Amino acid sequence: MKAYNVKVIDDYKESLIILYGASLQGKNVLDMLLRAGIKPTYFCDNDPNKWGNKVNDIEVISIDMLKKLYLKENNRKIKIIITSMYINEIMYDIIENEIECDLEPYYYTKFVFDAYFLSINAGKIRPLKDKYLGERCFVIGNGPSLTPHDLDLLKNEYTFASNKIFYIFDKTEWRPTFYGCVDDTVVNSGYMVDEFINMKVEKMFLLDNWQYNKNIYGLDKVMFLKSKDKLDKRKIEFNYDISKPMHIYYVTNALIEIATYMGFKKIYLLGVDMTFPTEKEIKEKKYHNYHFDKRYVEDKEIEIAIPKSYNYEDDVKFTINSYNIMKRYLEKNEMEIYNATRGGKLEVFERVEFDSIIKK
Repeated sequence: MKAYNVKVIDDYKESLIILYGASLQGKNVLDMLLRAGIKPTYFCDNDPNKWGNKVNDIEVISIDMLKKLYLKENNRKIKIIITSMYINEIMYDIIENEIECDLEPYYYTKFVFDAYFLSINAGKIRPLKDKYLGERCFVIGNGPSLTPHDLDLLKNEYTFASNKIFYIFDKTEWRPTFYGCVDDTVVNSGYMVDEFINMKVEKMFLLDNWQYNKNIYGLDKVMFLKSKDKLDKRKIEFNYDISKPMHIYYVTNALIEIATYMGFKKIYLLGVDMTFPTEKEIKEKKYHNYHFDKRYVEDKEIEIAIPKSYNYEDDVKFTINSYNIMKRYLEKNEMEIYNATRGGKLEVFERVEFDSIIKK
């Protein structure tokens, strides 16, 4: 698949780029440009306290300096990207100073580069379609029933794991074949970058929020999953093509969808206990027994990840509904899914004994 908007990207590369607004938004746009091999010439800002400072080795200048640059480089095309919330004010300043340039707000730039990298990423994902056709695999949850012993028995199987599975690595030689993380809490904190880099897996599937992280996007093993703009829990659907924008609900759902896209015909769940803390347990901070390791959830993460509107019964109902939709899709497409979890509350999928399938 050819990359979208290549000519448009080339236009950025041939222009002298100025980011107007040495802000967090400016830093985000900078990361985006750098991934495409485009280094802006300057940041510009109206705050005198920022003049002369540097953002990622790029100097911050005043609009007076920008005008001098324009007069000096009048034979070269200048593109100014407004990376500030004060878009109208900055536009007025540029017009008043008679600086002729291509002018665009940061959200337009983001749209262009998101589309460009979405097409590149889709081109990386599509060769995985049906690559493992007819094979079986195990989707590993992070519930309290998961044990190192069971994982040791899966060393020669195709396995998918997620999130903080690395907390069990010091107790087993097993490592997942594939890994996924679609948790906004993890993305926003950024503290798992080292784990992503060091994890030895064939493929890693991350939320596209990571696609401009310079430590991540250069890794060959990484594929980015593009989430749709708005998650509507009233309209649950199965994402049969992971190269396109997806409704991403929970990581286990995403791993199952990835496995079916890759051609696996028989999927076993292990450690998918489907246990959730109640509202009372969250308030009392009694949520450390819902995963295989008590270190799994930190108090500060709960405050970010669990909205004040969290409702235990609604969460369980939504999860069951999403699994039922998955089950119907898989049955319709002649795929099999079984629950090999030891215990737990998930009864949507047919139960099988883990020990018996390992012997096959």
